[in-house]
Amino acid sequence: MNGLYEGYHIFEFKEDGTYIGEMAARTLDTKELIGYRGIEEGIYVINENKITMTRTKGFSRNINDPSFVDDNSPFPTFVPKDALIPDNGPQEIYYWIADDFSELRFICPENSADYCVEFTTYIKVTNP
Repeated sequence: MNGLYEGYHIFEFKEDGTYIGEMAARTLDTKELIGYRGIEEGIYVINENKITMTRTKGFSRNINDPSFVDDNSPFPTFVPKDALIPDNGPQEIYYWIADDFSELRFICPENSADYCVEFTTYIKVTNP
């Protein structure tokens, strides 16, 4: 992102069928945390090569807050964790999952061809 920072999105899948997710950013040089776009937790189910993730709790930025976009800040879209606000209820999202669990690729919902872009691919990282 303009050579200043890198955004990242991490999912951690637990053996009990739950997951946690984090969307944040850190500086390129020191890897220092800049702030968050959102955090979530939920449950997941794997069926063949498809994983269904159901968010049960989420927190995101308050886009109505006037400080959300500060033209004087190099990082206007990230906030401290305690500035995140509760997000709306459950949401299902689907990913194709590689046979060796090395990759997740976003699957657009049915009837969303006009506005959905299948661009998100996650790779497995064991020690970030």
